[in-house]
Amino acid sequence: IYIYKNVKLTGPTEWVQFDAVNGRSIASYDTASTGFVLDGGYLLKAFLITNGQTIIESLLDYNMFLSTGETLTIVGEATNSSTIDVSLSWYEDQ
Repeated sequence: IYIYKNVKLTGPTEWVQFDAVNGRSIASYDTASTGFVLDGGYLLKAFLITNGQTIIESLLDYNMFLSTGETLTIVGEATNSSTIDVSLSWYEDQ
């Protein structure tokens, strides 16, 4: 699992507002993109996870902060047809 900041997504990017019902979140997500280029972005953190393994990692320890217009991209890579599930929790100043 790789976590990048401010990379440029490639392919059919389709941004969806995270909280479209209440409109209280500024966050959006995309699951359609097929790749990315660094294009000024950079790797924040990488995790090695074996098949069937679960990890819980707090990103608070890395002092990650996103300003308006910045992006966080989570990339999963597998050597076989494994399914990769990732969840993320965050706090927004309102």
